[in-house]
Amino acid sequence: MRQTIKETVTPVDIVSVLTTGVIESHLRVTYSADSSYLDGLAKAALAAVEKEVNETYGAITVNGANSEFTREFTIPYNAERIRTAVTVTYIDADEITQTVTGANVRKSNYGYPMTVQISSDFKPASINKNVPSV
Repeated sequence: MRQTIKETVTPVDIVSVLTTGVIESHLRVTYSADSSYLDGLAKAALAAVEKEVNETYGAITVNGANSEFTREFTIPYNAERIRTAVTVTYIDADEITQTVTGANVRKSNYGYPMTVQISSDFKPASINKNVPSV
């Protein structure tokens, strides 16, 4: 089985997460003249942390394609870092993307690489053998 993975990172906007008001309150700033300066400091601090740990913070979308339908596969990420559900799709013989319902998908909560399993109760529609790469 051949697997291809494509990762997309949507960077976090630290100012929208912390908000200028929270930063000003924490630093006890009572005038707004320094707001843009503080926003710049927050962005610089995040950039310094990302550079130091060699990691970009934000939402990560991982798209993968397997060359065949399989009920268990791995994703090259540490399971502890994946806090959301995993969505599994496949392409049927009519080239329509089908989604495996969440009740039929289970992911490991610990370890590297993360394991994804599709329930044996799930019966896929006919499967397209020509899986596109991502």
